Amino acid sequence: MSRPRNALLLFSLTLPLVASARPERQASAQKTIEVSATEKIEVIAEIATLKIGCQNEAATKDVAYAENTRIANKVIQALLDSGVPKQAIETETLNLEQEQDRYGVKPNQPLKYLASQKWQIRAEASEAQKIAENS
Repeated sequence: MSRPRNALLLFSLTLPLVASARPERQASAQKTIEVSATEKIEVIAEIATLKIGCQNEAATKDVAYAENTRIANKVIQALLDSGVPKQAIETETLNLEQEQDRYGVKPNQPLKYLASQKWQIRAEASEAQKIAENS
């Protein structure tokens, strides 16, 4: 009986040594994998936005506006003749102002009026060059 007791005693004395000899595993030491990638994509444009405009000046606001209207009608007609659909043409700005409003008063010079208009045209990219040449 003393043999099993001695074996049990010997086992209980060596157990703490065996337990302390094992390396401890840290719960917070997580391993991660990081992956990053970069990609470049090039595509041919389908839609082009063209911006065109005109500007004129005259001695009176009525003449400046009338001249602007005459030029605008020619521009719109040239766009339509080149195949641009009417719904693709949009007026972006239309201005009528005295020259002094823009540059200040100049002594000994008659007042002039400036009229300007800008359009934005959306078209197929393949047609943009043709539209620009015909406008």
